[in-house]
Amino acid sequence: MKKTDKMTVKFKTTIEDLFEKHNSKLQIGLFVISLLIGAYYNISLKNELGIVIGLLVLISGELVSLSIKDCITQRKLNGMGTKLETLRGALVRVHDFDLTDFFENTKGEFFISGIALNGFFERNRSTIEKFLKEGKEVDVLIVSIDAIKENARLYYGIKNESRNVKDILDKQVLTLDHIRRIPDIFTYMKNGKFRLKTLNVVFSTSFVAYDIFEDNIFAGKRRGKELKASFYQYRCIEPKDEPNIVVDSFFSRDWYVFFKNIIETQWKDGEAIRSEKEFEELYQKLKGNIDGKEKDS
Repeated sequence: MKKTDKMTVKFKTTIEDLFEKHNSKLQIGLFVISLLIGAYYNISLKNELGIVIGLLVLISGELVSLSIKDCITQRKLNGMGTKLETLRGALVRVHDFDLTDFFENTKGEFFISGIALNGFFERNRSTIEKFLKEGKEVDVLIVSIDAIKENARLYYGIKNESRNVKDILDKQVLTLDHIRRIPDIFTYMKNGKFRLKTLNVVFSTSFVAYDIFEDNIFAGKRRGKELKASFYQYRCIEPKDEPNIVVDSFFSRDWYVFFKNIIETQWKDGEAIRSEKEFEELYQKLKGNIDGKEKDS
């Protein structure tokens, strides 16, 4: 889209938003202006033509008003159609790694959970660094070491258990390696801007969300917040094969609140890694378990 086209669209949207927000005031203003014009011409011309002119101004204004209202309605319908189309196709077996919309909509806090999350940090570590520099909070939840065996059985199946457990251990080590490479990460961890927790449970679902811990579930007028839920399935090893759904709090309030409550409960029950010492202890524990699995094999 050309720059002039973008400016035109922006101007049009601004006018529509202004009209929608101050519709009643504009209607009253238009009526008063029509009366004043009618009265002026009626006095100056000393005949009924002033009334006709005033009515024509009023009618013209109403036609413009109806046209703007029609544009606003059409824009809303188009937006709803896009959202509904997204929701309709959300359960297709496609795992969308592009989280651009989530990143752009994050105002204060970004949340992600998963079994290991090494792929996420490999692709998006620079974005996490940027969030922290901007003063935003980042919350990360992964499975605890004690739950890796059960998660491996869900993710890989019941065969080759030792090898599968080692694979998840390796992935978690990679995740911690990415995290520790973030500049000043332990300072962010100490002041609560970067929060890492582990949870001793089988992860049936991983989540991505922004500003999830705020009481207000809406991002603004006529716009909802979104969260993404990806569902782990038995022996569904490839992330691209995981069914997933994006839930908008405006269009699917009940489902959004349902998943939001799950996220909040998981986060509350998670064990926090609050310092560099605790981080290193977790790292060494993971490495120790990997060494043990290598000896077993």
